Order: sequence, then C-alpha cells, then structure tokens
Amino acid sequence: MALAGWLAWGDSIQESYRRKTSLEEDLDHDIVVAYMLRDSSRKESGEEQNPLIEPIREEFPAQNQEAYFQQPTLRDYCITNFSQDSEENLLARMIFGEARGCSQNERIAVGYTAVNRLQRPRRFGRNLHDVILRPWQYSCFNRNDPNRAQLMDPQQYDIRSFEECLEAARGILSQTYHDQTQGATHYFNPRLANPSWASRMIRIGSINNSEHVFYREES
Repeated sequence: MALAGWLAWGDSIQESYRRKTSLEEDLDHDIVVAYMLRDSSRKESGEEQNPLIEPIREEFPAQNQEAYFQQPTLRDYCITNFSQDSEENLLARMIFGEARGCSQNERIAVGYTAVNRLQRPRRFGRNLHDVILRPWQYSCFNRNDPNRAQLMDPQQYDIRSFEECLEAARGILSQTYHDQTQGATHYFNPRLANPSWASRMIRIGSINNSEHVFYREES
C-alpha cells in the first residue's frame, strides 16, 4: 500500500474513534439527565427508590469511620484459662463438651446438673466456676480429655453448636428454661459407661428420650 493509502486509512480510523467517543459522551449525558429528571419526579411524588436497583449508600461521620470499621463481626471465645471465663460462657463450654451432639432439651438438662449442685455448696462448690472446674467432675475439662482443647476455642471446632450451647446456658441462668431433671446432679450415657456411684443415688431416668440417664444424690 502506498504512503498516501496508509495515511488515508489512519485518518479513517481516527475519525471512527472520534465519532464513537462523541456518541458515548452523548449517551452518558443523556443517561445522567434522565436520572436527574426521574429523581426529581420521584421526590415531587414522594415515591421511594427501589433499594434492589439503587443501593443506598450509608454515610458515616468522619470521626466515627475508624471506630465503625474496627467493630468485630464475631465475638472471640478463645481462652486458655477457664477460671477467667464468665459464668455464662463457662456453662456453655461445659454443655458443649458434654452434650453438643444432643438435642437442645438434653443440653439444657445437662447444664442444669451444674446449677443444681449449687444447692450443696460444701459438697460441690459455692459458685459455677467451683462446681464446673472441680477436678474429675465434668470430664470434658480434664487435662487428659481430648474435648478440653475444643472447649478452649469452640468457634474453631463447631461454631453453630457452640452458639446453641450459649443460648442454652443463657436460658438456664436467666431461668427462661426450667429444670426438667427434678434436681439432678449427675448423669451418664449407659451405652458408654456404667459408673459405680449410680447405685448410691436416686435414679430420675432419661429426659424426653435423652441419651443420658439422670441421677441425684440422696438428701
């Protein structure tokens, strides 16, 4: 192709690009004008905008932006010293370690055994920390029990079950959930154990077809 031909071809390409750019600018202008007219009409008529089409942009004061974006989205329940836990969290960990695979009713029944032990402070302890962390009582806290590591960071292991155990513990301590164990202080799963202490206690039985069988000490 001769030089003149190349120059003519280049000029045509530039002209096409200029026309395309001009059309795009005109289109953008038309779209902006259309949106402005529509919004003005909506304001006059009181019509609400559709949030599915036009996401609402929430504005945050400059002084609050840093605090807002630093807010945790999920509470951290990781702990290494159970004695520093709140009563609610500690009870939830006990329920999680002892009965997370059970129904919510059975979890509540298991949780109530710790609360019922408070009726005998000289025997079991004067507060929930004493009762739950007393050696060789709730085995999930024993140092040789594999559940212990999971109790230290339950979110990492099974966050859904732990949230349900937290809800159970909260309902027990607030007495939203009532004790259906008739004051039980002990329990065990007969498929997994047959403790000698059971023969010395009052047998209450299973609660709503629970896996565990519940007992209480004689007064």
